[in-house]
Amino acid sequence: MATHDDSAELGFSEQTTPEEEKRWEKAFERGASTQGRAKLERYFIELLKTEDFQETIRDLRKRYGYPEGGYKEGITYNLGNWGERKELLRKLDRELETVCKKYGLHFVYWGDVIRSVMSHDEPFIPIEAGADLCMLVDLQNEAEEPFSKEIQDADNLHFPLAIRISPFATQRDILDFIKKHEVFIAQMQEQYRKGFKGIRIGKTKKRSAEVQERNDFIYGNRNLPRREIMELLTEKYGANKTLDMGHISKVISLEKQKRKKL
Repeated sequence: MATHDDSAELGFSEQTTPEEEKRWEKAFERGASTQGRAKLERYFIELLKTEDFQETIRDLRKRYGYPEGGYKEGITYNLGNWGERKELLRKLDRELETVCKKYGLHFVYWGDVIRSVMSHDEPFIPIEAGADLCMLVDLQNEAEEPFSKEIQDADNLHFPLAIRISPFATQRDILDFIKKHEVFIAQMQEQYRKGFKGIRIGKTKKRSAEVQERNDFIYGNRNLPRREIMELLTEKYGANKTLDMGHISKVISLEKQKRKKL
């Protein structure tokens, strides 16, 4: 994802007018609404619910002085004075890099998300380039002003393939090239996917927010008798949106299975 520093490269002048600023905001919003980003966000939201990931968060909170349930208001680090805190944060960053690699996430962007989960129940989901399944880069500029090795290594790990684009290529030219090379692209992707065994990005189903909220509510009350859960559903969502006890049991079973391993 481009930033405001990239405005000149995208056709925006350095001193933007209100009209240009609106154009920039619209382009930024459009770039943050891709299918790839939506897939990655769904993957992470489902990952949050798994037992393995929850155990990882509990362990990190315990070892780095976070409250057991995270901070309720504001982000506060209980890590001593600045010198001690700085060193612990560096150590935490190294651990977060390992966690991100385990789950197939670009740590430069998702490391901060996992840290936000350590602090609160609701994560801050990023909209930067690394939080998508594709990345737009200027290869010539990157060669002249390279990123740090850790960022470059992460980019190479999560975005190992690239299509170089001529400044004269139209959108149709680019889409036509991708379509007519899809067999070769898929073959190359398959070779790299072998290094991400167990990662299921793109395999999580898209569900309506309302249905998922209901399923989470049912699972959160799974230890109650099914009839009592049915009564709670009726009270919360109304008689026309409640479920029978058999359906409730099925939802609990499916949600339990999802949380064991994504």
